[in-house]
Amino acid sequence: MDATSFERAQAQARRTLLASGASELPRMPWSAPVPEDVTSARFALWRANASPGTAPIEEIRAGLCLLDAARSDLETLETALLFVARTEGMTWPQIADELRVRSPQAAQQRLRRAEARTGSADSVAADDTAADDIAAGAGTAGQWAALSDTQDRAPGRSA
Repeated sequence: MDATSFERAQAQARRTLLASGASELPRMPWSAPVPEDVTSARFALWRANASPGTAPIEEIRAGLCLLDAARSDLETLETALLFVARTEGMTWPQIADELRVRSPQAAQQRLRRAEARTGSADSVAADDTAADDIAAGAGTAGQWAALSDTQDRAPGRSA
């Protein structure tokens, strides 16, 4: 399936689940007027589990269709949170503890993998180097201003 067809299928999947009741889910203060793809996919699973053997296949297919978009949303969220953690001064050992990974290097690798999947590796890698310098006390006011400016363009953050 080409990208355009897949995007149309995802849009149809969203409409299907919204029509099935996902539009009535409570809205989080940070979210868009329609449920995020992760929430919609969970809704599809909940509906299927509520009526085993008689669940509407169309809703199950819609939930499955949204999994890639949901995964992408979570990877963008992960990248953004890791970036913000560094810019706010958290060390890699602290981040590793929170992520429950074995080492600071493992936490850095996790960021690099997430960056690669979301296509943000170039901009975030440069920003992370500046964040490392600033967190170590080597940053200047100009570097901080430049980093703050790039934060507005970081994945998952709106300007």
